[in-house]
Amino acid sequence: MDQILIAKIVSVIILGGFAIIFGLIPLGLNSYIKKIKNDDKKKNAFELIITIIVCFGAGVLLTTCLTHMIPEANEHMNEAVGKGIMTDTGFPLIEILTLAGFLLIYFVEEIVHLLSHRWSKPGRHLDGESTLSGGHNHEFVVKEVLSSSSHFKAGLRAFIIIVALGLHSVFEGMAIGLGLTSHHVWYLLFAIASHKFVIAFVIGMQFVVSGLSRNMVVSLICIFSSISPLGIIIGIFVTNANDQESTEQTVAITVLNGLTAGTLLYVVFFEVLEKERAKQKHGLIQVVSILVGFLFMILLSSIVMFMRGNDESEGGGHSCCSLNQLEQLSSPLGQLLDLDYLKSLNFTCENGVLKTV
Repeated sequence: MDQILIAKIVSVIILGGFAIIFGLIPLGLNSYIKKIKNDDKKKNAFELIITIIVCFGAGVLLTTCLTHMIPEANEHMNEAVGKGIMTDTGFPLIEILTLAGFLLIYFVEEIVHLLSHRWSKPGRHLDGESTLSGGHNHEFVVKEVLSSSSHFKAGLRAFIIIVALGLHSVFEGMAIGLGLTSHHVWYLLFAIASHKFVIAFVIGMQFVVSGLSRNMVVSLICIFSSISPLGIIIGIFVTNANDQESTEQTVAITVLNGLTAGTLLYVVFFEVLEKERAKQKHGLIQVVSILVGFLFMILLSSIVMFMRGNDESEGGGHSCCSLNQLEQLSSPLGQLLDLDYLKSLNFTCENGVLKTV
């Protein structure tokens, strides 16, 4: 089986399975959660730990978007332009798609926010405010679910929150499913898992605190946990629709990669950093946690590049040629063979001469 496909299948199992586990842990900690509600010291310490983990995940996601996903999408688009599949319009297409993904999720969540207010009675919000944004703040669920005495409305509102979070999760999963190398898949898996498991635990904890039934909590967590794997499966079908990459497939991958980068940027800025900064405490710790996440992913990228360099240098020390390098070759063999055919061959490039292994 293809190593890339294996990596994606493992990602489905890890993201789905561990998200369920982390989301259901609060059910076993129900008595402890009730106890710390009345203990300010333990409550503050617990919230600080959550802040550190969430901000670390934000740093990981931000670094992944700006240093990995967007450059990868640009590289894939340039390759498609070189093959004649796409036309170079002169516009920064990937950046435009990234912004479109950002605004798409922004628009959808404003619709969800509007609907949630229509179902809520005026003046019934705790502390006179509503904090629902479908985001990753670990206070919004309690304030919204407890704002109504109706268990049906509470459950329905919690379900809408899961759907809103699920929109992000679908695109996060698609980012993994659209990966074209195993290194890319493993890299994104870690980046997404670093915050998804925390979010699963946080919303599970808040559902328990809000008084939702055990069956309701389990159902909502299972729905939330299954959405990212669904996105991965969609990405797998897009990339494996044909044995050889078609024009439609190339365009779809390019567009979806840009959109997914935009949705992840929205998660970082509006659903994590904005909520954490609104607390107006632990600001320096938040910045340091984000910086640690950034440095960690830079270190991970360096390790991946080092490993990739070692793989390419095995067997005689020849360096592998990329398609961009092939386009610049002036050797007769490079001019005669089609690039799609060359891509399917094992080859090395030595002194400007293309050699098959």
